[in-house]
Amino acid sequence: MFRFLVFCLLFTEATVAFILKCGYVKVPFHGRKANASEPMEAEEADSRSFPWTVLITGRSKHKDIPMCVGSLITSGAVTKTYYALTSASCIHSTKPAKINVFYRDLNKSEEMIYKKVKVQRVLVPQIASPSTKYFGRNIGLLKVEVPIPMSEYSHVVCLPSEEDSIANATTCFVNYMHASQPVNPKNISVYQMQPKLLDNMECENEYSQPTPANTVCLSDSEGREGMIKDGAPLVCRIRKRYTIFGLLDIQTTANASMFTNVLKHLRFVQFLRNTGQQNGAERVFVRMD
Repeated sequence: MFRFLVFCLLFTEATVAFILKCGYVKVPFHGRKANASEPMEAEEADSRSFPWTVLITGRSKHKDIPMCVGSLITSGAVTKTYYALTSASCIHSTKPAKINVFYRDLNKSEEMIYKKVKVQRVLVPQIASPSTKYFGRNIGLLKVEVPIPMSEYSHVVCLPSEEDSIANATTCFVNYMHASQPVNPKNISVYQMQPKLLDNMECENEYSQPTPANTVCLSDSEGREGMIKDGAPLVCRIRKRYTIFGLLDIQTTANASMFTNVLKHLRFVQFLRNTGQQNGAERVFVRMD
């Protein structure tokens, strides 16, 4: 009996330690180093891989329609509030009541399924008009209505610190998603792709366009037809944890090569999280100075 209690205590401590760590994965990702010579083809990921990756949908005629990809982060406070980090252009014109977030969990039969949670608030940068492009600042947050249970299937990704750099990463991935229209929770999948990171000169040579300010450029693979790419995260392994460095900005490019640089907007993301903690309007437009 004593041994059993000790085992339970150790198991509980390990579980708590797991839940408190951002960017932690139980299933390792096998890939090449961050400076790969060519991008790898997108392939379906293990159900426990990239547990921060969620599907953001819009409600239309009582059906969920795929909109974009999101990445789970927390408020950073003791009392956890969960957010989905994604592209602002995907969510800025949609009311929270029309948005759902699909995350991975286990059912009573211990099978992995997707469950959905409602959105309480939309927080995005303020722009001149709905037709204005976000160029290099396409980043927003969705505050979910209730906490998402953390497990090896659903977990939060780390935000970078100001001292971090992609140059110090060992491996980088981009996560796309695929889902039926309308969404069937049994038919949602996460895809992984290893990109080739490009500097400004390489980016201009490959895509015949200059790299906009505050963006990360990479060489992409096409992936499966119908892949959901808007807001797809660029995550890199630093200090044995995965950190989000970019969000795919389909406003800037049609070839899935430009990512809003999260590191450049780290303080703005933190400000959005703090704003989300306060009571206020369901849609918040924040000045991005």
